[in-house]
Amino acid sequence: MVEQGKSARDDHFSERLYEKIIDTCSFLREIENMAIKLHLRIQQFRQQRGLSQRGLAEKAGISGAGLSQIESGQTSPSVATLEKLADALELPLASFFSEQEEPSVRVELLTIGSRPIFQAKQGAEVIPLGSRVYSVPFEPILIRLNPGGEMSDKPFGVGKGVEFVSVQRGRAMLSYDEDQIEVTESQSVFYDPTKQHNWTNPFDGWCELLFVRCR
Repeated sequence: MVEQGKSARDDHFSERLYEKIIDTCSFLREIENMAIKLHLRIQQFRQQRGLSQRGLAEKAGISGAGLSQIESGQTSPSVATLEKLADALELPLASFFSEQEEPSVRVELLTIGSRPIFQAKQGAEVIPLGSRVYSVPFEPILIRLNPGGEMSDKPFGVGKGVEFVSVQRGRAMLSYDEDQIEVTESQSVFYDPTKQHNWTNPFDGWCELLFVRCR
């Protein structure tokens, strides 16, 4: 009886382990497919606007070689580069990851677990929370930074108006002009995103930042 019970537990453990492996493989395939769709969508939006790679690169303030590598799928962009491209193309960042839908409901309910997660450079994850139904002048974005992660390898300016950032979990450092500001969980900041700035996570735990940007 003891051996039968142990065997049943082993079988159950093996089934659960198999399910976890399948889930992990599916998640990795989803990430890979998203990266493929991203570089194709950037290329599509550029061509729709009649821009050459050089033209878009200049408008976004990035290198032509870097854009070429992104569009060919050779590299993933950083969060800052995604923001610059969205600005140059006059699109919400969410357009890179999902199609706009026809309004079918009065209240659009979002579940973070159902939104795409993009693995960006410099240890960052991007979860776009923009509306797929309504055209609005702002866009919420959830960004997770792993320990040692950063939005860009150097300070950058992007966007317009005023940016709002709330730390949902952990803590992060905001570099703004010459200032270094530690922002902890439950704290929020407003600032002009066109000024040179960057978000980094020099701490041991990961952090989660909710951005609300003007579009």
